[in-house]
Amino acid sequence: MEQVRQADVADFDRLMERVTNSFSNDNPTHPRFDELYPDSIRCTSESLAQWLILDVDGDIAAGLQIVPRPIRMRPDVELRATGLGNVFCYPPYRRRGYMSRLLTETVRRLQDMRCPLNMLGGDRLRYGRFGWEHAGNARCLTLGSNMMRGTQADGMSVDGLRRWTGDSADARRMKSAYDRLPCRCVRTDEEFPLVLLRPGTVVWIREVNHGLAYAAVRGGNLAEYAGDVEPFEELIRFLIRGRRLNAPAPPVDVECELDRVLVRYAAGVSVDPVGMVRVVDLPDLLVAYLPLLRERLDGWQGTRSLVIEGTGYAVTVRGTGSGVELSEQAPGTALRLDVRDMGRLIFGPFPPSLGPMLHDEFLRRAFPLPLYWPSLSHV
Repeated sequence: MEQVRQADVADFDRLMERVTNSFSNDNPTHPRFDELYPDSIRCTSESLAQWLILDVDGDIAAGLQIVPRPIRMRPDVELRATGLGNVFCYPPYRRRGYMSRLLTETVRRLQDMRCPLNMLGGDRLRYGRFGWEHAGNARCLTLGSNMMRGTQADGMSVDGLRRWTGDSADARRMKSAYDRLPCRCVRTDEEFPLVLLRPGTVVWIREVNHGLAYAAVRGGNLAEYAGDVEPFEELIRFLIRGRRLNAPAPPVDVECELDRVLVRYAAGVSVDPVGMVRVVDLPDLLVAYLPLLRERLDGWQGTRSLVIEGTGYAVTVRGTGSGVELSEQAPGTALRLDVRDMGRLIFGPFPPSLGPMLHDEFLRRAFPLPLYWPSLSHV
């Protein structure tokens, strides 16, 4: 008998064995998943309830985790997003359609949750069949010490810094700095230090009389940063003094002063999608971005309707010249797109083929909306 169900605490050991062994089939040194993600994979009822398991005759054949990932794009825009991660099918059960069944059930549950958006990292062909598509605009900066030429700035020495080793007082101060970022994943006090304790993450702190900043580095990547501008810039000079460092940064319209520091030290710049995105609940998604849409559509008068074909999700945007209103109704003249094209239209990095509609005033002014998935929030 086949059954899709939520996991519970009794499943933890077997589940960790199955997901780790599934990934170890092609990578024998793959670490355990609860060691990789101490912030989101724990033997608790809350964490296990995020897992969907497909049982075959009482045996765990496949599974995945839907992790809450609320994201603030700016102080007045909070997105109730989720991340899809740790997707596996145990090798003896592969090629039987179990993963297709599990992903179909996942989409249904996301809709029941009224989750506006889900994000993942994975194979475009596999997940594209179920509505996920590469979308979003993340700036990818390559920081280099050559960008300090001709300035008074020298590389910062390690003796002016300290390396975080888990001290709780430092964690509270870093969390306070993190919470001031206009663009971030919303974390609880409990989650925050666990995220920074993920394997391979090194956190440096610079503290002076005029402030504190921290930077989390994973390999050659700046994974996270927050704090006051002056100590942050000193941290960056330390981190790039002997090498180049890759630094993702959010879109310009949700950046902060720290992001502008990174741009000054960028020897190269490119743009990448933030990951694979599936628009789940279109009306709730645009409601979340309504403060930004009102700014972009200031003075616009007209009506435009969007429909995701095959899902029943529709939204109508009406501009009055002095405001913007949303409703879940859509007339027959709506712009109808499949779920993958809707994600590209709303978030970029480039829109789908729309013909003459590509130059429509509403579409040009409203989209792409900023979307950023911070590196240490991936699941």
